[in-house]
Amino acid sequence: MQVKANTMYRIIVTLSDNTERIKAVIFDHAVRQLLGMTCEELAEKEDPINTRYSLMAKEALMSIQLQHDKRMRTLKCIVNKASYPAVENIEATSSSVADATKTPAPTTLGQKGNTATGAKRQLEFDDSDPTLKRPGKRSLTN
Repeated sequence: MQVKANTMYRIIVTLSDNTERIKAVIFDHAVRQLLGMTCEELAEKEDPINTRYSLMAKEALMSIQLQHDKRMRTLKCIVNKASYPAVENIEATSSSVADATKTPAPTTLGQKGNTATGAKRQLEFDDSDPTLKRPGKRSLTN
């Protein structure tokens, strides 16, 4: 008697939400929601790799669970549910956009002393602190 294997998805992915990236594991139920087919059906397809790659760069709504891994001292991210956002009627969306208020532009703090600007953050150097050296002239370490 032959026993049939129980095939299930387990895909390791990198999720990005335009603020940060995180590695996550998507298990069978969530992948079936995204692909619309079981793992067995995918294995029987002629080109299963392209079907799996069709998930890449698509926007999806996901319900995740974070678990603290004490042994590795990291957070584990597990995707429990996943779906694609519903495409709304353009007319309904355009009327709601007209009612929306604009987000105010961020305000910058007043500048003190010498400043050095980086790609993401602005560093402020106070001339009265002798432990800090000016960038470009000397290194920040002693």
